[in-house]
Amino acid sequence: MLVGFDPNRLKPYGLTLGSVAGIAQVSGQIFTHYTVREERGQSKYAITSDEAAPCFYVKKALPPVLTLYAQNDMISRAEENQFFVATLKAAGHAENYSLRIDDRDHGSVGHNIRNLDDPARLAMLNFIAKECANR
Repeated sequence: MLVGFDPNRLKPYGLTLGSVAGIAQVSGQIFTHYTVREERGQSKYAITSDEAAPCFYVKKALPPVLTLYAQNDMISRAEENQFFVATLKAAGHAENYSLRIDDRDHGSVGHNIRNLDDPARLAMLNFIAKECANR
């Protein structure tokens, strides 16, 4: 998400936010990753939103976003993703979609995408088709 949200990460490649057709993220770390926080001497559970956090870049003019997360995700990860979706909406970001995948945990929400009938897979394929049609 950082690459698709931060114009400075796209610029060296001659790209802009408008170059990104969409971002489909699965159970993403929305705040600064807990490993980065620990490396900085912060608590693993400290909430930090800086240049290393996707939510730092939230604004109306971002590429379309699909957020998938698990019903039984890591502790506070589902809520973190729900916060992200709500914050995008509050910023006026219109192409913002989310889906909680029932009966999944943090690992299986991504792992099961390989299954043809998986709801996360179907949501992702629909998102890709829609965004490709809009280009």
